[in-house]
Amino acid sequence: MRSTLRESWIKEARKKRYTVYFLLGIEDNLEELVKQEAAEHEDIILTDIQERYENLHLKTFVSLLWKDKYCPQTTWLLKLDVDTEVFVENLNRLLNLKAGMDNAIFGHLVEDPVIDRTSDKKWFISFEAYSYKHFPNYVSGGAYLMSSDVPRKLIAAHMLCSFPYITVEDVYFTGILAEAVKVRRVHITEAYLFRRELPLSSTTWSVSLKYDVANMAALTYQMTPCCCVLDYIISGDVHGARMRAF
Repeated sequence: MRSTLRESWIKEARKKRYTVYFLLGIEDNLEELVKQEAAEHEDIILTDIQERYENLHLKTFVSLLWKDKYCPQTTWLLKLDVDTEVFVENLNRLLNLKAGMDNAIFGHLVEDPVIDRTSDKKWFISFEAYSYKHFPNYVSGGAYLMSSDVPRKLIAAHMLCSFPYITVEDVYFTGILAEAVKVRRVHITEAYLFRRELPLSSTTWSVSLKYDVANMAALTYQMTPCCCVLDYIISGDVHGARMRAF
């Protein structure tokens, strides 16, 4: 799938001075293949987090750390699921419209969300983990755009360890933590910027799915060309970048 993405909207995005990275976890028997791919394309951030859905919140935290440490000059951070396509021209218009705006997360806003207490459901949250009836308003995790100052605020809030910690990634980061540090959450029409379910052929999907260990792509927008190349964060490994999770 990543090869297909590089030839679709990502190719257009890079022409517009965007930089796109895939943030990957570890999956058995695939690490060497991913390292080879990283060396070839220089667009992969490889973490030591096991690639499982329940670890998505860990990967999101790593993406915030990475942006804050290695790309502090970026103006925006756009977090995407790997099956989400961006309409690049519309993204350009949005960023021009919101230029200079800070302390905000943009995306599909979920308001007054009721918590799922059904134990066999994917997003089950126990009363012990979170005792309130509703979550704070949050931005749906398929795709959301953060102003440059937001990642550091969310990192600081998380490190305080004084908030209910849940593994539902979008609720935790764009809801609980964002509410705690008073980051605005702004609704934008999803169809304006994104499309889910990329139009991939069945052949492409079946061939590349077993090698696709990503469930998130992080895209950073910059007013100047990107200086945060993959090799900048390599530690003793010339084939790919590795960032230790907390």
